[in-house]
Amino acid sequence: MKIAKAIKVAIVFFLLFSVLTIGSLYMLAESIQKQDRAVEMQMEAKQLGDELLDSSEYLTNELRNYVQSRDKENYDNYWREVNEAKTRERVLERMTEMHVPEYLVDKVEQAKQSSDVLVGLEKRIFQLTEAGEYELALKVSFGEEYKQKKQMVIEKLEEFQQELDAWATDLADSMTNQMYLFMWVTIALVVIMALNSIGTILYLYRKVKPLSVVTETADLIASGNLRVPDLSISGKDEVAQLSQSVGKMAKSLREVISVVSDSSDKIASSSNDLLMSSEQTAQVANQVASAMQEMATGAERQAIGAQTSSQSISEMAEGIRRIAESSNFVSVSSQEASEQAVEGSSSVENVVNQMKLIDSSVAQTAEIVKELGEQSKEVGQIVEVITAISTQTNLLALNAAIEAARAGEHGKGFAVVADEVRKLAEDSKQSAEQIAMLISNIQASTEQAVQQMQKVARVVEDGTLVANVAGESFERIQRSIQKVYEEIHEVSSSAEQLSASSEQVDEAVKEVLNLAVEASSQAQSVASSSQEQLATNEEIAASTASLHQLADELKRTMQKFAL
Repeated sequence: MKIAKAIKVAIVFFLLFSVLTIGSLYMLAESIQKQDRAVEMQMEAKQLGDELLDSSEYLTNELRNYVQSRDKENYDNYWREVNEAKTRERVLERMTEMHVPEYLVDKVEQAKQSSDVLVGLEKRIFQLTEAGEYELALKVSFGEEYKQKKQMVIEKLEEFQQELDAWATDLADSMTNQMYLFMWVTIALVVIMALNSIGTILYLYRKVKPLSVVTETADLIASGNLRVPDLSISGKDEVAQLSQSVGKMAKSLREVISVVSDSSDKIASSSNDLLMSSEQTAQVANQVASAMQEMATGAERQAIGAQTSSQSISEMAEGIRRIAESSNFVSVSSQEASEQAVEGSSSVENVVNQMKLIDSSVAQTAEIVKELGEQSKEVGQIVEVITAISTQTNLLALNAAIEAARAGEHGKGFAVVADEVRKLAEDSKQSAEQIAMLISNIQASTEQAVQQMQKVARVVEDGTLVANVAGESFERIQRSIQKVYEEIHEVSSSAEQLSASSEQVDEAVKEVLNLAVEASSQAQSVASSSQEQLATNEEIAASTASLHQLADELKRTMQKFAL
């Protein structure tokens, strides 16, 4: 088995047993908690049984003390225990919460039934005591019947207490056994994990131990001694494969170094011949490079002059083109301005017509407002008449009231009518006064509206005159723009012709520039090639010298290996 696979298997087993151990530890902790709870329940169960016995004994003592002393406190204590403390009910409820078996609950129920029978007898004793039959009450409370029923309750409670204690003890023992079980399982898992770890370590040690032989062989190879013995480590694991690879590496190194040693002698001889040839070639290339450099300098000067001329002509052509574009733009703008001037003139004419309509509407509105003012005056006159009538009616009502008062009993009905008429007259007078006030406000507002309408009429008239002047100005602007458009059109045509001519000249100059640049580029390329060839020759010479030096060093290095 390979070491990597063995390690993987060991890790899987370790993780598996780790998970099992953690689970066992968790279950052990749970069982310890359950055991603690079982012990607590055992103690609480004993306490519950004691409480039931103590409660029964307490009720008997309070009953007998009351019969003997007839102390009200004993009576109250008895019924407080029965009605308020309710020890039996509380014990039953707690037992249900503790999940006590049903047969134990039945035991408590039986004890409760027996206790209820005893409570009935105790009620009778209380009734005898309250009736003044003290001797009979004492006889019954200490009699055989009471003792038998009391003993029955105590026997039921003691039986319940014994069985409850036995159940709690069994539960605690069961939890303790479960705790010990998980504890031993945990210990067993830990022991298995320890044995697995020890076995894995021993296995890996046995597999890795042969690496010392491989290390010694690698040290010999590193020191230059290639006469190493063959490694004979059997197996298919990584250590065996490593030993076989080291053996193959030693064999390959012997073969390679032998070949390199033979080749280094040949390289040293060839590098001397190459060094002499490269020095001669470098001298010739240096002469060619100087001549090509002078030729490239002349061609470059010619190209710079042609380029300057081409740039000047290009700039002139660009300027003419921009003039042509600007002329076209101005021409289009003039045409648009002319059209807008026509639209403006038409808009001004519409404004004049609209002003006339507004003037007419304002005049009509002023006439209507004047008529409204006249009508409000007539309404004011009518209100004055109503006010006078209400005043006269009020006086008549007052006279009628006076006459009714003189008439005595016969004039009472007439006096009531006269009083209502007087009230109506006063209301009419007040309403007439309010209407008069409103009419006065309407008349004032009407006069203001008439004045405002007159101002608006004057403003509209002035606006009409201004709009007429604006219309005449738009017509003059339209004629001027038309003249500008015709002149700009002629300038644009001339600029386009001049732009076409300058473009032809620019193309010719550019062609000359291209020829000059091409000649300069070719000369520069030749010069550059010569320089590159010269540099290459120098590099070849330097490389040849380095190669000769490396061949010597390689030869000295190969002498370090023992083949």
